[in-house]
Parts: sequence; structure tokens; C-alpha cells
Amino acid sequence: MQVPAFPVRCAGTTQKEEIICSEKTKLACKISPLDEERALQAIAKLRKAIDGRESSEKAAA
Repeated sequence: MQVPAFPVRCAGTTQKEEIICSEKTKLACKISPLDEERALQAIAKLRKAIDGRESSEKAAA
């Protein structure tokens, strides 16, 4: 077995978390790409859900 001529450094915890987050984001983008129309529909649906929750909270108060 050959030993490397330079010291090998392992990624720290923060670096590992950043790498994992980055890879998850890349994977999610590949799995579910949104075109502009679908993205706008998703935003509208989220806004509707948020408005519904806010109005139900106000009614309960």
C-alpha cells in the first residue's frame, strides 16, 4: 500500500453538512424540475394555504 505524499484532511462537521445540503438540493432539482407555469401554480397554492391559516387563526382569537 502506497502512502500519499501529502497529508490527507477530512471534511469537518460543518463542511459535511454543507456538502450534504448541496447534494440534496441538486437531487431535488433533478427529481422535480418546475417550469414557470407549475412554479406559479405552486406559489399560488401556498399563498392560499397561508391565507387560510391566517384567517382561521384570526377567527379563533
